[in-house]
Amino acid sequence: MGGKHDIPQLERDIKALHEAVRVLAVDDDYLELLKVIHFPGYTTPAEFQLGTALVKSMQVQVREPAVLRETLVSASREIIEEYERLEAMA
Repeated sequence: MGGKHDIPQLERDIKALHEAVRVLAVDDDYLELLKVIHFPGYTTPAEFQLGTALVKSMQVQVREPAVLRETLVSASREIIEEYERLEAMA
């Protein structure tokens, strides 16, 4: 990593992450799924079990980035506050 900060690259990475999460949250696919699951003969018991497992896995995977985002934002704020406090004391 070295001592050089590539803030423009970090900014691009944050924007790309935001876009990926935004696309994940688009309603169309979820709304379609909510319609499809009600069709008679939608799935066999085994396929239903697989679909249920996929949905539960996706729920877990989506929760973790939310926790990490909260930690990143909170820690970043604390870093700036500490820096400002030290600057004020100087």
